[in-house]
Amino acid sequence: MAKKGTTKKEGKKTAKKRGRPAKPKEKIKKEELLTENQELFLYFLVYEGLSQREAYRKAYPNCHAKDSVVDVKASTLLKVDKVRVRYQTMLEDRRRRRYSRAVARAPLVEDRLYNIAMGETKIKITDKKGREIEVYPNVKEQTRALGELNRVFSEVMNKQEFGATEDSRQVIINISPFEE
Repeated sequence: MAKKGTTKKEGKKTAKKRGRPAKPKEKIKKEELLTENQELFLYFLVYEGLSQREAYRKAYPNCHAKDSVVDVKASTLLKVDKVRVRYQTMLEDRRRRRYSRAVARAPLVEDRLYNIAMGETKIKITDKKGREIEVYPNVKEQTRALGELNRVFSEVMNKQEFGATEDSRQVIINISPFEE
């Protein structure tokens, strides 16, 4: 016999869920969806970096109005609530992607700067005849790389999301382009 508050299901006892029943998933109303042209307009504006006028003309190729009329239409379109909300989410998505790419590349940049500062890798320079050649960095280039490396690290240390420790600050102080 099953305990009070449980049900028997295929020979197994399972506890009944208590509390409110789950809310049904809200369906997106057709009025809340953007049209294909509105979505294209935002894509060209956010991801392609076009001006409002250019994005509107690309998204609405059949519009042959004057530039002033297109400017007003594009501006009005961005003031529509559902378009403005989608625009904000697309901007945030682009920021997130750029940030993640920058964070992924940061160790490579740091390694390169460190190797230049220590004189362990060659750099490309242009000689007097205009040819690019690879040479080991001189003290001036090493110092410049070290300054850039310290600038990058100090920016990273100021950001709370990276959780800098005292040990990592000590590493920055001890880096020197000169052999001791």
